[in-house]
Amino acid sequence: MTFTIKQQTGQAIWEISAPVNQPSDIQQIAQALVKGLALIGTAVQPPEVSELIVTSQSTYTRAWYFFDQRTEASLTKAIELFDMVLNQYPQHIPSLMGKASAFSDLTRFEKKKKEESVNYQMSRLLFQQAKGIAPAHPRVIGSEYSFDFSKGDWAFHEQKLKHLIADDPTCRDCILSLVRFYWIVGWYQESERLLERQLEYFPLSVQLHSMLARTYARTGKVDAIETQNELIMLFGSHSTHDAHTAQANAAYARGDGQTWLSVQRQFIPAESPVAQIVMPFLEAIVADDIAEMKRLSEFFPDGAFFNFRLNVGQIEPLIERIEQGIAANDYFDFAQIHGFRTPRNELTKHYVDRLIEFQNNSRVSDIFIEQGLLAFWQQTQKWPDYCYLETRPIYCEGANSL
Repeated sequence: MTFTIKQQTGQAIWEISAPVNQPSDIQQIAQALVKGLALIGTAVQPPEVSELIVTSQSTYTRAWYFFDQRTEASLTKAIELFDMVLNQYPQHIPSLMGKASAFSDLTRFEKKKKEESVNYQMSRLLFQQAKGIAPAHPRVIGSEYSFDFSKGDWAFHEQKLKHLIADDPTCRDCILSLVRFYWIVGWYQESERLLERQLEYFPLSVQLHSMLARTYARTGKVDAIETQNELIMLFGSHSTHDAHTAQANAAYARGDGQTWLSVQRQFIPAESPVAQIVMPFLEAIVADDIAEMKRLSEFFPDGAFFNFRLNVGQIEPLIERIEQGIAANDYFDFAQIHGFRTPRNELTKHYVDRLIEFQNNSRVSDIFIEQGLLAFWQQTQKWPDYCYLETRPIYCEGANSL
């Protein structure tokens, strides 16, 4: 079943296709379509569009719609459309950076190293062109933005990214960097609000819907995960990583072990080395076989499978991994410490129970103190979302004063 969304000019913006295997599928598709059309109906024009003449505005908007389908064919189409805008406005930074991002994303469909990829080289060339034109443009800065928390400059990074977004409200790299910052400091609800605002500009963006679904998974909002899952399946391909992640998160949050396993089997090639390790462990989780989980965890590569290790209470390897990340200026495992506020069910119970034990480990509190994160929470009087729950870690004690 296929639906086509058109502009007033009759120009097709987006074609939505969904498989119909049984009569009930039609009703599910219709319900998802109503939600999708409601988002489209309240869409806000991106600010940078006003810089262009009407015909180029339409072309630019379509370019981003195709970019956000995240398939090889759609990215190629997006490049073609960005080129049409650039023919009229050769120094339009949002179009240059959009084209650069599309070439960069095309490398995902290649099996060669990035350095050997023509798409990667084109991406870098376009970035250098944009940088030469406007080195201080938020999209130029945002595309190479990286965190350095070694001096405890948490407030600096938040304010820097907020200022970039204030100057360019639809700077995608800036948005995603701030989302990751919020994940690292445990402010998931801030991530939700930021992504929800972006979807007002790009209601059909599979990438943004996917990021929002992953954030809802972290806040444990099962119904919201389900809604995002429906929209991703409607707006994107059923065979993409985005669709797989959304389906898996939804099944996990519901405690639907068989669906969870089925989705994982579809997207992890049975012959791959990862499948030989991962699938038996997932099956042990579904079977609630803690002894088998512990046995299989002995075969995990060093530093791999953070949440699997958490399921069986392997605390020391996780602390070691976090410390190694800090030494390499990689703080994303802090988001793993904050974890997923998943409802406790037969599928999630070991993770949920071990998470609070892990968070209460004195070394975790020491890490937050040493890296200046605890001081940042105290300074802002804003703590991780879960610090306001009845059951919370010891480092959340300062939240009592709010």
